[in-house]
Amino acid sequence: QMGTRFIATHESIAPLDIKKRILYASSEDTVVTTLRTGSPTRTLRTAFTEKWEELIKSGASVDEIKDFRRKVLKRTRGNIEEDTVGAGQVCGLIRELKSVRQIIECIIKDASTIYMGLKENGKALE
Repeated sequence: QMGTRFIATHESIAPLDIKKRILYASSEDTVVTTLRTGSPTRTLRTAFTEKWEELIKSGASVDEIKDFRRKVLKRTRGNIEEDTVGAGQVCGLIRELKSVRQIIECIIKDASTIYMGLKENGKALE
C-alpha cells in the first residue's frame, strides 16, 4: 500500500495541513481504529481518535458508538484534530513533499536495483 506516500505529493489534493502532518509524523503517530469505516484502518493519531478509543474501552453501548460515528461522518473537514486522517506507518519515513514523477522514478530505480541484486545471486525470476 502506497497511499500515504502519494498523499504527501505536490499533486495531491489533500490540504497542506494534512501533508505537513504526515511529513512530521513518526510511525508511532498512527493508530489502528474502526472509527471511520467500522473496519480496522490506520489513521494519524488525533484528539478525536483518542476520544473514540476511550469510548470503545469504556464499554459504551452499541447506540452510543453508533451516535458518535454518525457525528464523525457529519463533521466538516478542516480541523485535523477533530477528524480522522488515513495514513500508514510509513509516514515515519516520509520527510519531504515530492512530485508523483519523482516517486515513480524512485520506485522503478529501487525495483531495478533489487532485481539486479537477485539476478547476480541467481535468484531472479526470468
